[in-house]
Parts: sequence; structure tokens; C-alpha cells
Amino acid sequence: MQKTGELITAVHAKREEIRELDVRRKKLVSERMTLESLIIDRLDEDGVSSAKGIKASVSISENIVPIVKDWDSFYGYILETKQPYLLERRPSVSSFRELLESGVEVPGLQPFTKRTLNIRSAT
Repeated sequence: MQKTGELITAVHAKREEIRELDVRRKKLVSERMTLESLIIDRLDEDGVSSAKGIKASVSISENIVPIVKDWDSFYGYILETKQPYLLERRPSVSSFRELLESGVEVPGLQPFTKRTLNIRSAT
């Protein structure tokens, strides 16, 4: 059986490996997005919406997505028209905690204690 200190060292090492991968992933995603933007610009210049390469083909798709300009107006609309489905379905953790601490029970929700392990590097 491993000692607690050995387990802590092992979990710290894994966390550092993940951090390194996250940095690499972030860089790769940024590079991919730059290339995608260049390809879209090139396709637009060429007046086409798709093209083929040796290993892949691409096509431009367009989707309309919302950008909130005024949260107060948006929330007002949701309340006035009773259209809560315009929001993603996830309760706010901080708001729920605040209500719970003040003794308010929110129908349909129950508290769950999520346990995590915090790791800090020793310097």
C-alpha cells in the first residue's frame, strides 16, 4: 500500500502533466482556429463554400446564435412571455447556495455536497 505522501506526489505529478497538456491543447486549438479562419477567407475570395484537399474536405456552414446585448431586457422578456426555455438548463450554484444559507428551499432542487481534492505545489 502506498503512503499518503507518495499518493500526494503522484496526484501532483498527474496534475502537472494535465496542465502541460492543457497548455499544448490551447495552443493547438488557437492554431486550428487561425487556419480555419484563413480557409474561410480563401473560400470567400474564391466564391465557393466547399473545397477538397488530399486528406480532407471542408465546407462552410452558418448557424445563427444569440449574443446578449442587454441582460435586463432579455430577462424581462423571458419573465413577461414565460419562456424560460430561452436559457440553458442549469441552476446557478452560487445563487442556490445563497438561498440555502438564508433558509429558503427551492422547489425541485436539493443540496448535494460535491467533494474534491485541492492540490497545491510545494515551493
